Amino acid sequence: MIIDTLKRVIQDNVKLQRIREKVIAGTATMTDCHRYSILAADILGDVLGDEILKIPIDQRQEICVLMMQDRYEDIANILRDTQISLDAKDGIHVAVKIPDFNLERAMQIGGSLTDETADDATIVRRARSAPVTATKQIMDYFTRDNAQIRQQLGFRVEVIRTSVAGCCPWCEEVAGVYQYNKEPDGIFRRHDRCNCSIYYKTSKTASNLIGSGKKWIETDNPVHILKGE
Repeated sequence: MIIDTLKRVIQDNVKLQRIREKVIAGTATMTDCHRYSILAADILGDVLGDEILKIPIDQRQEICVLMMQDRYEDIANILRDTQISLDAKDGIHVAVKIPDFNLERAMQIGGSLTDETADDATIVRRARSAPVTATKQIMDYFTRDNAQIRQQLGFRVEVIRTSVAGCCPWCEEVAGVYQYNKEPDGIFRRHDRCNCSIYYKTSKTASNLIGSGKKWIETDNPVHILKGE
């Protein structure tokens, strides 16, 4: 069955295995989580795209939803365990929020694969795009929800969006490090085939950059500029 095939491919993927090992060891970072979610989502699209035309039309929606839900649970666990480990190292004691699985959206995506007016190429293209984008957004919503909670609790929180080579002009423009609540509109938006990383950091250090309204801040990368101030 295609659901078992996807689970096996995810389980056997060496890159994903290494990240899971880091999560178990408590050494994973949010960058690792991003890599995991992107790769797991792409595998979902590859498997579903390869097999969708072999699945009876009346079963496609249910199977798509189940596949998306499996990836949601997998990625959510990786995010939760990683954040708990990172917080423990920083002496932060805050409950981690996991965004709910968007069943309505999954049903809509699965339903689009049962459209008998669409040709085979369109169905395959849909199977390779919408489920993938929705799966990648699990981390985006995790970032949004937990950044909001921490900001409300009085922590200094930065939202970090990093573009990848070849991304669109909008992604290049919005990339940066922002104080939470001062980020540009749509920073958590993700279009099809977008692999930009979006995560947050509960920052404890920041120093004014003399002669500028911006600030240098300490992040995983050597230098970032904090925008929005």
